[in-house]
Amino acid sequence: MSAVNKKTVSLLMSVILLFVCFPLSALAGEEKTPVFLFSAAPQKAEYAAGEEIMIDAVLKNNTFSDIENYSVTMTYSRTDTYLVAGTVEETFDVLEYNGARSMRFTLYENKTAVSIGTKLARFISFLAKIVKRFVYAVSQLTPEIEYAKARGETVFGEFPQSLKYLFKPRVSEDLGSCIVMYDGHEITCSFRVRYDKPAVTELEPVEKTAEATDRYSVAATVTPSANGVEVLSFGGTIENGKARGGVVYIDGGSGRVGIGSTAGEHFESLAFRLADIKAGNAYRLELNYDRGRIKLWILTDPSDPDPAPTFDIYTEFDGAQIGKSAGVTDVTVGEAREDDYTGETYTNPVCDNAPDPFILFDDGVYYLYATNRPGDGYDTYTSEDLVHWTHACQVARKDDLVGERDFWAPEVYKYNGKYYLLYTSQVHLGLAVADAPTGPFVKTGDSFLFDFNCLDGNLFFDDDGRIYLYFSKTFDGGQCLWGCEMNADLTPKTETLTQLSVPEGWEISINEGPEMIKHNGTYYLTYSGDGYDSINYGVGVMTCGEPLGSFEKSPLNPILKYTAFLHGPGHHCFAPSPDGSELFICYHSHYSTTQVHVRRMNIDRVKFVPTEHGADKLTFLGPTMTPQPIPSK
Repeated sequence: MSAVNKKTVSLLMSVILLFVCFPLSALAGEEKTPVFLFSAAPQKAEYAAGEEIMIDAVLKNNTFSDIENYSVTMTYSRTDTYLVAGTVEETFDVLEYNGARSMRFTLYENKTAVSIGTKLARFISFLAKIVKRFVYAVSQLTPEIEYAKARGETVFGEFPQSLKYLFKPRVSEDLGSCIVMYDGHEITCSFRVRYDKPAVTELEPVEKTAEATDRYSVAATVTPSANGVEVLSFGGTIENGKARGGVVYIDGGSGRVGIGSTAGEHFESLAFRLADIKAGNAYRLELNYDRGRIKLWILTDPSDPDPAPTFDIYTEFDGAQIGKSAGVTDVTVGEAREDDYTGETYTNPVCDNAPDPFILFDDGVYYLYATNRPGDGYDTYTSEDLVHWTHACQVARKDDLVGERDFWAPEVYKYNGKYYLLYTSQVHLGLAVADAPTGPFVKTGDSFLFDFNCLDGNLFFDDDGRIYLYFSKTFDGGQCLWGCEMNADLTPKTETLTQLSVPEGWEISINEGPEMIKHNGTYYLTYSGDGYDSINYGVGVMTCGEPLGSFEKSPLNPILKYTAFLHGPGHHCFAPSPDGSELFICYHSHYSTTQVHVRRMNIDRVKFVPTEHGADKLTFLGPTMTPQPIPSK
């Protein structure tokens, strides 16, 4: 070994020993910016010996910035009895603004806490801490180090998955604790979060402020940055660079735009989504505040002659000062714009007890079918305007269908003078037929369409006469989308079965509730992602030039997502307005922001926006909870 290499090894060993012996917290000296709201609760009041303990935890990021590579660690008492390592850690790539993640930490009973395996696990954990402290120390001394210089693989399970994140300043904070009863013992579960320190956006007041606090408009030019978040504040005050009131934020790095409220360090997102913005480009921003109703436009598409509001929400603010970050220019404040619509309006939701809604428009009447009698078939509701609904009758009973329970996700189609009910039961697809949209529907055969587990079927009748079936197929605890062509008698051509999607990102492990729509020769396969009871549940879209081809998911997914006022928008269908001039998405949502059931139906407008290249962009004008014009008659 050369003398240079010996010196290098000696230096590295000295540094390792130094940081093993002395705490790193003395070197960091960084202000710990609060970024998380947290709550956790046991699923059950008490557990028996040997039973798995499940704890539901919810995190909310209350800064403007994405938190990359954050991890939550749970430690708990009685480590000698219940788990060798004493900790359970979950690591995620990105936590969205105010995004919630339902996490389950599992504790197992362990009767051999002093075994050789236990000692080995503790020794490995000790070595991992040494290496992690060394890497952290290097990151503090040379924070500009590049990932390419840090070649190697992580070998300990507690490490973040990407070494590049180790070379960023990290913050670790206590979140709180909860208590579970296990075999008659109280176990205290304590939680900590580790994350990359977010960027801080300083605001400066705008000289001209709104004279009134209840009605005004603001216009500005925003040039997003790739490394920061641009902010326009309104309806409050600016103190020491911090806003108190409403805020609009635009992140050029991730493409997220949103609106929220803030009080100093504490931030609560009201609504956000991905937008087609690029760092360095300038965009026009317009905000209209009218007695608590906030309409915000971030104009990203000059080809759209009638852009819909990016957000349309209701939240009152009692201040009038306007503030901005450096990337916001040309700010003007004026009178609020009057709403030029004076006709009849509706406000979501429009129908209760309507999970997984599907609407058939037949001879001037809308028929709504939903998962409203899961133990005994299906009911239908009727309407003449998509807004006012009346219960009609039970259209199908389990004795007339294939399957005994779990009657979900009905869809009804008029085909060759008959009405066909496509439904899910016992995680399989069935088909029934009737002479009228009100039934009674009777099974077409004694078996399901497929012998494998699947759900949420959707039929699409193409303009060339071909028929296609889309559905969600289960696999290893997850769900992906499949499709196939159908015969004229509505039986599947099994040789055409094609997998169309794989869950990714925000979808967690679930793609379900497919709905096909065709526009200008392009096939738009819309679907729901994540679990129906999750706050992150939403609607995405993928496109293709063929009905069973290689679909491409939109980079702006989910294009319909939760807000602070409405959770769980998903499993949808499309319906025309009574006069056929408008298209609506009809989707269910949670009963409230704190209660999933009974899920209710909402309707919002849909539009296709032309693009310079490729297919038109499908846009959902929602979810809304403010008065909207009723569908055109």
